[in-house]
Amino acid sequence: MNMALSACSRWVVLATALTMMSANPPYVEAQPEPYAARQSIAASVIPETAAIGGDHTTAEPGGDRHLRLAAAAAVPPAYSAATLGKTAAGDSVPAAETRWQWSLNAGYRQDDLEWSFALPGINTRSELTWRDIESFQLEFGLQRRFFHNFRLKGTFAYAFIFDGQNQDSDYDGNDRTLEFSRSNNDTDAGDFWDISLGLAYDIRLFSDRLLLSPLLGYAFNDQNLQVSGGFQTLPPLGPFQGLDSSYDSTWYGPWVGMELQYNSYGRSAPSPGYEVFFGFEYHLADFEAKADWNLRPDLAHPKSFEQDADGSGWVLTGAVNYLFNSRWGVNLTGKYQRWETDTGTHRFFFSDGSSFATRLNEVIWKSFAVTLGVTCRF
Repeated sequence: MNMALSACSRWVVLATALTMMSANPPYVEAQPEPYAARQSIAASVIPETAAIGGDHTTAEPGGDRHLRLAAAAAVPPAYSAATLGKTAAGDSVPAAETRWQWSLNAGYRQDDLEWSFALPGINTRSELTWRDIESFQLEFGLQRRFFHNFRLKGTFAYAFIFDGQNQDSDYDGNDRTLEFSRSNNDTDAGDFWDISLGLAYDIRLFSDRLLLSPLLGYAFNDQNLQVSGGFQTLPPLGPFQGLDSSYDSTWYGPWVGMELQYNSYGRSAPSPGYEVFFGFEYHLADFEAKADWNLRPDLAHPKSFEQDADGSGWVLTGAVNYLFNSRWGVNLTGKYQRWETDTGTHRFFFSDGSSFATRLNEVIWKSFAVTLGVTCRF
C-alpha cells in the first residue's frame, strides 16, 4: 500500500509541475508569475513539516510522507532578467523601449546674419547684413540608449542656399551716420553645416509618460555665404560686374540643455501613439570667420580678412511625432536659434603682405527651420 502511494505521489508531482509550466511557458513573452506567488503555490502543496533536501518524496520517522516541489518554488532557468521585466541593475524597463533610434528630416530653413567693425574715430565703419537667406535642409539624427536612463544623441544637418539678399554699407560718421557707400547684392549660393552631440539623462515621471532630461553636449555650426549680382545703390550707379566674394563663419563650443517629452503610451507599446517634444539649449561658442573680397585689389586673396570673438547662443526645438507602431513614425519639427558675439578682432590682410587689426563690434546670427521626417526605432 505504501509503495502504491509513493508511486501515486510521484505522478502528482509530475502533473503539478507540468501544469505550472504550461501556465507560464518560457517562450511566451508575457510577464511570468512573481517569484513570491510560486512560493505560495508550493507552500499550499507542501506541509510545514516537510523535510528539506533529499528526493522528491521523503519519509519522516513517523511514517508520514511529504511532497517537496523545489523546482516549482524556484525560478525556472528559462526565465531571464529581461523576461522578468528587470535590467541587471533591477530597474523596470518599459515594454516599448528600444536602444537605437534614427530620424531623417527635410524642409525649409531661413537665416539672417550681420556684423560690423570700427576704425579709429568711427565706431561703425562698415556693416554687412544678410537677410532672408533661404535654403533647403536635410537633417539626420541618431540616438543610442544605454544603462536604461542615459541617451547619447547626435544630429547632422546640411542646407544648401537658393536665395538671399546682402547689403554692404560704409559710414564716415559714428553710429551709422554719413553713409557714403551702399551695395545691395545677391546671396543665392552657399551652404550651412550643423553638427551636435549630446548626452542626456532621462528622469521618468507619471508611469513613463513624461520624460524630463538634462543634457550636456558640444556643437559645430558653419555658414558659407557667396555674394554675387552686385548693385551699387549709393551712389546710384546701378549693377556692376564681377562680384564673386565669399564669407565663411564658424561657431563651435559646449552647451547645456533641457528636454521635455510627453507620450501617450507610457510603458506599453505604441500602436499607434504620439509624442510631443520641447527642447532648449544654451551654447558657449568660439567664433571664427574669414572672407575673400574679390573686387578689392588692395586686399590679399584668397583671405582678405579674418574675424574672431567669443559668443553664445540658444536653440529652441519643438516636435510632434506620430508613431504607427513600436518601430515607425513620422514627425513635424520646428527649430529657432539666435547667436551673438562679444566684441572681437577684425584683421585685414593686404596685398603687400601687411595686416591691420581693428575692433569687431558684434556678430548676430538668427535661424529657423521647419522640417518633416520619418523616425525608426530598433
